[in-house]
Amino acid sequence: MAKATHEELVSKFLNNPYSGQLLLKEHSLNEEGTWRVFGEDENCDFGGHHHQPELGLFTGKLVDVVDYAVDLPRFWAWGGGGDIRKLADAKPITPRVTAERRKDLERIAHLTAELDALKAKHGLK
Repeated sequence: MAKATHEELVSKFLNNPYSGQLLLKEHSLNEEGTWRVFGEDENCDFGGHHHQPELGLFTGKLVDVVDYAVDLPRFWAWGGGGDIRKLADAKPITPRVTAERRKDLERIAHLTAELDALKAKHGLK
């Protein structure tokens, strides 16, 4: 059997109803982001352990990540292909964000102590 061309692998992944098609229902090929790529679970049976090896994090347009991922070792195991998932946008942590969080945590601790005191005063649990 002849080895599939790169273009055939891209098409095979994008047309797979369990991976590529589900991905395209949520994301556009032109969508930019950070994408986590997983290899295909080597156990195609229902029994036994299942594991999709993480193949890496990649940033860019989804179309470019797909183009890259289909050639990664372990992306294909028995023919279905791996998965590509977008990471949620990360919250930037700055000194200001950290200071606000500490202030909020102190306020929560103070309010919790005040609430506990009121419960004790009135015999509430």
